[in-house]
This record gives sequence, C-alpha cells and structure tokens, in this order.
Amino acid sequence: MLMEQPREVIKKPIYIRKFNIIYLSTESTRQLYELRLSSKLNNICISDEVEEGWQQIKTCITEAAAKSVGDRTININTNKNIKSWNCKEVVELADMKRKSYLLYLSSSIETNRTRYVENRNKANAAIRAIERNTGDS
Repeated sequence: MLMEQPREVIKKPIYIRKFNIIYLSTESTRQLYELRLSSKLNNICISDEVEEGWQQIKTCITEAAAKSVGDRTININTNKNIKSWNCKEVVELADMKRKSYLLYLSSSIETNRTRYVENRNKANAAIRAIERNTGDS
C-alpha cells in the first residue's frame, strides 16, 4: 500500500489596497497632497460629535491621498519565505541603504547620490558575505 503524500495547502490570495507613499518623497507630489488636503478640510463642516467629526477628517485625508499618490494592491497572504541569514545585522544594513536612498531621492545634491552609492555597495557586499557564510540561499 502506497503512502499518500500530504498535499500542500494553497492559500487563497487576500488583497488589500495601500497608498503609494513612496511618491511623497518628491516635493511636487507633497505639495499637491497638501493643497488637496487643505481644500478638502476647508470645505467640511465639523459637527459637535467627536466621532462624526473625526470620520469627516479621516475621509478628507484618505480622499486627498488617493487622488495625490494613488494606491496599490498587495496580497497579504503570500508565502513569506524568510531566510536563515536574515538577521538583525542584515535588517540594519538594508535600513541604512533605504534611508540613504530616500535622502538621495529627496534632494538633487550630488553628494547624497555618492553617499547612497557607497552605502548601497557596502550593504550589498556585507549582505552577500553573510548569506555566503550561512550557506542558505
């Protein structure tokens, strides 16, 4: 009698919508968002009820963000395959690289680009070395 192999459970995708906040790194998009938000907030009549007033403000914020930066759809039910080499040091290196990238995006100064390229190369080399040392790809 052959033993049946256990079937892999296939998870159905669960999609949610999020704002494209990466677009807020550009000055023009930030100004557009601020302009739309201030015009929406100026047009509402806040009632005496705290919850109702908060809902109106929250609606204004989300509508202005949706029109300014747009949204994206992501699957929150994906298989997150976390590698054994993904340790605190790797997270810190990736965070340093991301911060320098956002600084580079937010300003047009050449030194920020140079600093970003140096940080990116250092982080990538260190992460590759950590990955090689653990042997888990």
